[in-house]
Amino acid sequence: MKKGFAGAVSCCEQGGSLLSCRKFPGRGTICTGTKIMQSHRFRLMLNFFRSGLSSYFTLALLGILVASFALWGIGRDVFLKGGNNIAVIGEDKITAQDYARQFQASLYREQQNYNGELTQDLAIKMGLANQVLQSEVNQMAFYEAARQAGIRVSDERLRNYITSQDVFQNDLGIFDRFKFERIAQNQGLTSPEFEEVLRQDLMRQDFVVSLVTNIQVPRAALETIYKFERESRTADVVTIRATDITDVPEADEDTLKAYYEAHSSRYMAPEYRTVNYITVTPDQFVDAIDLDEEEVRNLYEDRLDNYTVAEKRTLQQLILDSKEDADAAYADLQAGKPFLDVVDKYSDQAIEDSNIGAQTRKDIEEVYGPAAVDTVFGLSGEGYSAPVETDFGWYIFNVIGIEAGSSKSFEEVKPELEKELKKQHAMDHVYEVVNKLEDELAGGAPLTEISDTLGIALKTSGLTDRNGFAPDGNLAQGLPGIPALLSRAFETDPSDDPVLDESGDDTFFVLTVAEVVDERLRPFDEVADAVKTSWTYDEKLAKAEALANSIIDQAGDGKLLAVLAKDIQGATINTVTVTRDDRTGQVSPQVMEAIFTAKTGEITSSPAADQNGFVLLQIKSKSMPEEVPESLPQLQAAMQRVYQNEVLSAYRNYLTTALPVQVNDRVVKAVLDQLSSQAEQ
Repeated sequence: MKKGFAGAVSCCEQGGSLLSCRKFPGRGTICTGTKIMQSHRFRLMLNFFRSGLSSYFTLALLGILVASFALWGIGRDVFLKGGNNIAVIGEDKITAQDYARQFQASLYREQQNYNGELTQDLAIKMGLANQVLQSEVNQMAFYEAARQAGIRVSDERLRNYITSQDVFQNDLGIFDRFKFERIAQNQGLTSPEFEEVLRQDLMRQDFVVSLVTNIQVPRAALETIYKFERESRTADVVTIRATDITDVPEADEDTLKAYYEAHSSRYMAPEYRTVNYITVTPDQFVDAIDLDEEEVRNLYEDRLDNYTVAEKRTLQQLILDSKEDADAAYADLQAGKPFLDVVDKYSDQAIEDSNIGAQTRKDIEEVYGPAAVDTVFGLSGEGYSAPVETDFGWYIFNVIGIEAGSSKSFEEVKPELEKELKKQHAMDHVYEVVNKLEDELAGGAPLTEISDTLGIALKTSGLTDRNGFAPDGNLAQGLPGIPALLSRAFETDPSDDPVLDESGDDTFFVLTVAEVVDERLRPFDEVADAVKTSWTYDEKLAKAEALANSIIDQAGDGKLLAVLAKDIQGATINTVTVTRDDRTGQVSPQVMEAIFTAKTGEITSSPAADQNGFVLLQIKSKSMPEEVPESLPQLQAAMQRVYQNEVLSAYRNYLTTALPVQVNDRVVKAVLDQLSSQAEQ
């Protein structure tokens, strides 16, 4: 065996992907692959992948993979001139290219949250660039610390880890090598490189676990927090609702018009637009696609493994050094001796190592060869086999369980295969149409002409505001349900030439603005009823505030809130008892906060959470529990996580000096400037 990446045992002398190697019980590891590429340059994060991984809680802190090399339009050599690095962490580094790629991946994810309206400059001002940099440095720092501490991850553990992850398994829960390789390729990695990225993540995970697992929370701290969380307070709560106040006079027209003018912004009609547009989506073409049944059947044949549950046989094995030993052991079995007794007699392997679990034909062939498959599956039922010679010695197998296989017929899965193939063909057609559409646009053709040339409908929306509503308050007519199209409609000037846009999910559109109705102040007569309602409510709210203030003015000298409020119009009085961790919802979060910040006997006032008046309260009493349970597992676990995070934060600060961590702000700025320049092109 030879040492691989960072000193870890990677494979046999031939080298290769550890998933191309198999561990043969009693025979070591046999390699069938190509040499692992031992590289540091793939410290990336794949956030979509993380949701499919099961791991310790620190996995959220120490991510592993990312977006693809080409997805964001950055080539391999764009940022490498002069060998500039964003950061150097011990013996490792973060290249400008890695940082640029990760920043754009993060920016893309954030833009999805903002419906594409988040610009790069705004994201940087919001701190995204610093967040990405800190995340990358943290991951690298903990990996470097783990490497220096001598932490290693064996091939066997990494193999088991990879094959157990849902994201790499098919619908039957079985590891799918093709799926693994496809994900690796999508990230610009070979399978061995991808494995090394995962190995590094496990190293970081092991290191962090070793730092924080044994942290204990002092009993005194537990008791203090327990009592604090369960502090109980009793308060009188008075609510003066604006809507319960009735002594508001009718307003005359002059009063209402003055209110209308003072609050004119409330009565503005928004800008409305109509747009002419063409959409190109797979759904437009799916129904027109005819499939050759041979194509459907070929896809079925290609995916037959996905529709087949192979027969499994649960096995025990006896490994023998020679044919003579094998024949002797077989004779003992024929004489009636139990299989495990024979194992104990002829092999130095532990009894538990004889159990190799449920195996398919493919599993056995990969490990033992075709002769072993014929031997094991040639048995009519449970029982031991005759000795069989493999490339790695003599074996006798004992079948102790059989799980019958099953498969779905072509007819059963034909509808889903047809649906998938039609969607694929439709997507291909989308890009054919889009290429032609771009050519037409480049030639200056209007949308009416493009519609006729390509045979795609040109549609016109009704008047719509930015939120998709018509002037009558109903949903605008004729919109395609593509949020990006509506956003683009209000970013486009009527004189602008049409530009092709993509909205994700292989959806494309192009539009022109047909009509613009500017924002305007609605006439008083049109909104008179709304003005009267708003004026009346504001008057009631002002009276509610005046009543609340009158109670505050009378407070002091031990006066009780309940007595002061008993004759107030529209006031309701309640006495509540709550704890800090109250989950009953009997008071709003704002009132809860006020109860636990007010002093005993003090009367406080604040606007109601629903803005319908004011809430006053007075603390009558407060108490803490005297007894604390001996066992507090949930609180202890929560506080332990807090302590662990503090330790990790402190250790991260230590690593900054110890490794050390050096960040080149000049290169960071240069990367962001170059990305901005590319975005403007």
